[in-house]
Amino acid sequence: MRFIPNFIGVMMFLIIRLKNQVYNSETCKTLMLR
Repeated sequence: MRFIPNFIGVMMFLIIRLKNQVYNSETCKTLMLR
């Protein structure tokens, strides 16, 4: 029963990391374009 909450937490952590990477890449692109 404790494996499912941990799995959900890991998935949320990975999704947040992916979102942060995409956001950082977009900000870098905008800075480079400027």
